[in-house]
Amino acid sequence: MLVLLATVLALFYIAREAVPSFIFWYYRPTYRRADFVMDRAQENDGWPIVRGPIEPGGEEWVLELRKTPSGYALESDPAVAFAPGRRVRVWWSDAAPVVGYGKGRSTKIMPVSRFPEVPGLGRLLLWTAAMVATGLAGLWLAGRRVFRTRILSTETLYDEEAPDKRA
Repeated sequence: MLVLLATVLALFYIAREAVPSFIFWYYRPTYRRADFVMDRAQENDGWPIVRGPIEPGGEEWVLELRKTPSGYALESDPAVAFAPGRRVRVWWSDAAPVVGYGKGRSTKIMPVSRFPEVPGLGRLLLWTAAMVATGLAGLWLAGRRVFRTRILSTETLYDEEAPDKRA
C-alpha cells in the first residue's frame, strides 16, 4: 500500500509541474516581456502580496511576497527585494489562464530572472515523460509487491480422508 501512496504523491508533484508546462507551451506566443512596478505591500492575513501595474498596459496585478530579515522579497525570486516603485522584468500573458503552482509561481506572470525564456515544448515533454515513467514504475512495483497473485495452499486437519461422522 505504501508503494501506491508513494506513487500517487510523486505523480501529484509531477502533475503540479506538467500542467503549467502545458499552459506555457500552449500560450507561448502570447507571452511578452513587461515591467511589474511594485506599488504597495499588504500583509493579506499572513500571505503577503505586492500590488502594482504591468507596464505597458497598466493592468494591476499581484505577486506573492515572503518575509525576510530585511523586509519583503518576491516569493518566486527571493533575490528581488520589495521597494515601492521598483521595476521587475516579467513575462506576462493577457491570454494565459491564472494557475498558481506553488512558491509564488503563476502561469500568467513570472519574473524573467527566474525564467530567462518562456518554457516550451521541451519542458512539457520532460514532465510528461516523467509522469509516464513514474506511473509505469509505480504500477510495476505495486504489481510485484502489492497485487502479486499469491498461491494459497489449503491445509486440512486430515491427511487423507475425513473421519467417520459420529452420531
